[in-house]
Amino acid sequence: MPYVAASGENNSPNTRLAPHNIIVVNSPLSGPSNSPGITTLSAALLQAIGDPQDNEIVFAPTVFCEPNPVIQLTAPLLVAGLQGGHNRIDGRLPNGRIVLDVSPCPDAGIILCGDGRLSLANLILRGGNKRTILLKDRSHLVCDHLHIEGASGPGLALFQRATAQLFNCRIADHLTHGIELHDQGILRIDNSRITTNRQSGIAGFGRVRIEARQCRIEHNGDWNMVLKQESQAHLIECQLGDCRFANIDLSGLASLQTHRCVIRNGERFGLFATDCPTIQLIDTELSHHNGRGIEMQGEGRLSLIRVQIESCGDYGAILFGRSAIEAIDSVVLDNAAHGVCLHDQATGRFERCRFVQNRFSGIGCADDGEGGTVQVRQCLFQGNVLRPIYRGPLHIDPLVPTPLSIRAPFIECVAEPRAEIELFLDRVGEAEQYLTTMQADSNGRFTIDSRLVPEGYVMTATATTHSGATSEFNVIAGHRAGPIISALLGKTGPLSDEAVPHVETGALLRRWRPGSHLILQLEYPIPTSLTRTYAEYLVRQTKPWTAGAITAELREGESKPANHTQVVIPVSYVPASYPDLIDRGGVIYMRWDTRGLFVEPMRILLADGADNKGPCPRILAHEWGHALGLYHARVGLLSRMQGSRPPPPGLVNDFSPTLTYYDVLALHMLYHQSNQQSMTLGQLANRGVMWPQREGQLVRVDDSNEPIFSPRPPPLVTPASPR
Repeated sequence: MPYVAASGENNSPNTRLAPHNIIVVNSPLSGPSNSPGITTLSAALLQAIGDPQDNEIVFAPTVFCEPNPVIQLTAPLLVAGLQGGHNRIDGRLPNGRIVLDVSPCPDAGIILCGDGRLSLANLILRGGNKRTILLKDRSHLVCDHLHIEGASGPGLALFQRATAQLFNCRIADHLTHGIELHDQGILRIDNSRITTNRQSGIAGFGRVRIEARQCRIEHNGDWNMVLKQESQAHLIECQLGDCRFANIDLSGLASLQTHRCVIRNGERFGLFATDCPTIQLIDTELSHHNGRGIEMQGEGRLSLIRVQIESCGDYGAILFGRSAIEAIDSVVLDNAAHGVCLHDQATGRFERCRFVQNRFSGIGCADDGEGGTVQVRQCLFQGNVLRPIYRGPLHIDPLVPTPLSIRAPFIECVAEPRAEIELFLDRVGEAEQYLTTMQADSNGRFTIDSRLVPEGYVMTATATTHSGATSEFNVIAGHRAGPIISALLGKTGPLSDEAVPHVETGALLRRWRPGSHLILQLEYPIPTSLTRTYAEYLVRQTKPWTAGAITAELREGESKPANHTQVVIPVSYVPASYPDLIDRGGVIYMRWDTRGLFVEPMRILLADGADNKGPCPRILAHEWGHALGLYHARVGLLSRMQGSRPPPPGLVNDFSPTLTYYDVLALHMLYHQSNQQSMTLGQLANRGVMWPQREGQLVRVDDSNEPIFSPRPPPLVTPASPR
């Protein structure tokens, strides 16, 4: 049976102070001793318990003279009761430290229960049939320079209201968890290493509290830390890395806070959270995970303050369900998909963050028009392959800032009424430098001065509504770009679909006769009001886009022109597999005469969306650009739909949700009032309507020749639960 001792209270925060009494162990035997002058460890503990003062148990170096001598415990040391002081066992020796082999014990080698108190220092505890150390009830353990290794279960287990403080310890090679807490257990661990445990380094179940400072928790099995139910953990200057599933796994109502931590090198996830946990990372690095840096499912809350998420093999962070992320002054860098991806009803708020060189977009919200609110304020985007903020193909709300008319040097634009417009400068159409914030008027109008744009740059913008939703980016100003205009108006030059190295100045322009009224005729009502609203917006802005030369309206059902100036352009919805679509979201059929003037009939085919969601409004805008006379270009709204025909190396593989500055500029040139009925690019340039560009271009040069797509993520991961 175990050797039972009882101990009382000691309120001293530092149990390593010099004790009142020293007890010397001079025998390596296990169990109590009846021989005079012989003191075993068990006898020394019994003697200490009988003394109301604090005692320190040490080991005679003349007896324990070999390096790391072993004492085998055949029964556990058990501390319980209310009498006695706070006693300490110190295994320090000149040639090492005492090794306590507790493998013969049926459960744990050291058991604290009741109000038992004990300190352990400079010991190696080895083995344990169920665990090495067991704490129950209201017991309290302090460990300093302790090695705990090789139990058949956890190294240290806490139940009920037990508490433990560990300093400078190593906990390794246990069959389940390094440290396991249940109920309302409390752990404080400093400057320690928890490693190579079969399941996890630290596992919390119930309403436990964990505080770790300057610890290395690494090379554990599936997890480095598991927090379930209402467990709470606060990590300060800790390093976690190298595990099979997730560095930290949270579920239930668990909460995590980190300060100045490094979390890296997970085979799958950095953080994996389900249900409704709360996570706050502060001044923390999360990097080099083979899968996703962070995945959240359910309704959890994630806060990032000065955090860097870097070099993950998939998404930097991805959120599902109704989870939410708030990121401030953080960096999301060099991840192999979207920097941050929001699905379902997940919401996000980002302030003064940087998204750099992510394989897809900085922020991806592939929500098909039904996603949660995303707010982006004063964030910078550089070197991401797709556009800075990627919304799902059916999501165009809130309205993207869009140029209406250009009267140099001023550009009038439109967005949501009273929206806050953030302006940025960039070389390729992202957001390298924050410029200023302005507010749209009650009609959504605002005017910018193009002289604010330096040579070689463009101005991009977002709009944030009073409800806190931020639009995608759009290019609203820039220097005149000959290669882009040549592609849009003449289907020639390096940025055209043909990607010829030179501009064919004899290319004939195509357009409608000035004064034409276009009727965009939908064959039946669009299923979604959002798509209809966007269609109405497109036809309403046609007049300012074409410098007043063309007007347009939207009709549903069969329609006939009332006079010779009216032209009906029918729009039909067909299945996505329809052969005439050629695997695209939409096509337009058109003709023009030898003067470049469009002639009827002209018609548009759009792929009908799945689940009766109707056609994609972005593709409708794209085809409307063609209907007004623009060709494909390698940038902007008139680029190929992302993924349908990958562009050559060096170009952004994406398309804008509405007309850019260059699209509107091209339409202004095309419908300039001084143009003759037949016009070529060369004539346009000679007459001063079109200008050569000293290149503020929307292209990025790199060495990659691989197509870049933005696929939906794999199904949610459901891991095996820790035992």
